Amino acid sequence: MLNQIVILEPYEEYLSTLIDTLSLNHTSVQGNTLIMERYGKEKYYIEITYGKNGIYSNFIVKDLDNKSFYKVIVYNTEWIVFAILIGFFFIIATIITYGIYRRSKRIKKFKAQLHNLSF
Repeated sequence: MLNQIVILEPYEEYLSTLIDTLSLNHTSVQGNTLIMERYGKEKYYIEITYGKNGIYSNFIVKDLDNKSFYKVIVYNTEWIVFAILIGFFFIIATIITYGIYRRSKRIKKFKAQLHNLSF
């Protein structure tokens, strides 16, 4: 449920309100991190850290000794769109440059053939 949630600033206040509204037990907030205490075979902690855009950036599961045994780090991927666009424009520019080069080469060859035909 919490993997698609986007939070607003101030993070700590927003997360505290979320905990109260959902009546989450064994859950606390430290800054922009939501910490949940869960039980399986053993007790473990889930830490969800929210980044600057309000989207979760780290999902860490820790054991009682505070050692993480599962970690998902989400990177900000806004730059990928720009990298794809730059790559696309670079490919288009390369194709256009190659086309101009071939055309000029053909024109030179054609002029050389015309020159050879003239008396």
